[in-house]
Amino acid sequence: MSLFLKLSTPDRQKTQLAYRIKYWPIHELSDTAKSLCQYNVRVVMSKAAITVALSEQATAIFYKAMWHSIVWVHNNMPTELEWGKVPDNQLIYVNFRGSPAIESYRVAILSFELPNK
Repeated sequence: MSLFLKLSTPDRQKTQLAYRIKYWPIHELSDTAKSLCQYNVRVVMSKAAITVALSEQATAIFYKAMWHSIVWVHNNMPTELEWGKVPDNQLIYVNFRGSPAIESYRVAILSFELPNK
């Protein structure tokens, strides 16, 4: 562990900006971060719908003919025990986002908190 990440060559995907693009909700991103998002689709899905759309390894969600790697908002992933306690009809907020700043390019950002609007 050190004070900062040592990179021999600059890598945009290892910056704090890239981290925020990958894990933060769109309304918490700066204008610079938003400009690097090529798409951001916000949907509400039930746990059951998410389960049906999962890859075999439960690491990606199939949405609009594309696989999106699963991440949790603010990188706050629930444990297997916590996920197991969530009822199938619970609604989960999902941001499907694509950006060249994200290592896998596409992510599905999941959150138990539904938007106020």
